[in-house]
Amino acid sequence: MQNGQIDHYKTLGVDRLATFEEIKNRYRQLVLQLHPDKSQNLDTSAYEQVSNAWKVLKDANSRLRYDNEILNKGVKEDGIINENVDLEEMEFNQDTLDYTYGCRCSGNYIINEEDLERGVDIVGCDMCSLKIRVLYELNE
Repeated sequence: MQNGQIDHYKTLGVDRLATFEEIKNRYRQLVLQLHPDKSQNLDTSAYEQVSNAWKVLKDANSRLRYDNEILNKGVKEDGIINENVDLEEMEFNQDTLDYTYGCRCSGNYIINEEDLERGVDIVGCDMCSLKIRVLYELNE
C-alpha cells in the first residue's frame, strides 16, 4: 500500500486470500515472537502493528470493509485494470529482455525484467489508456 498506510496482510505475512484459520495461526505465531513480555526488544511497534492487523482481519465484516478500501484505493492509484495476465502468458523477447502482451487496440503491454525485479505489476498499453496487472512471483 502507498501513502504510508500499513498493509495488514503484509504485517501478518499472509496472502490477501488467506483463510481465517491461516490468519489466526500466523497472528498467534507473531504474538509469541513479538509480545513485550516474551521479547527483549523494547520497541513495541511491531507488536502493536500485528495487534492492529488482527483487530481488522479477525472479523469478517471488518475484513470486508478493509478489502474494499484497498480495492478502491488501488483503482484510484492504478486506474482501472482491464485484465490480469499471468507472466507466463506474455511473449518473452530474448534480445530486449521484455515481456509483451497484445492489447485489444492492437497496441502492446510491455514490461522488462528490471521492472519485474522492482515489483512493478501494473502496465499500461503503449497505444491506449488500458492497463493490465501482471501476475508473477519474485524468486529470492
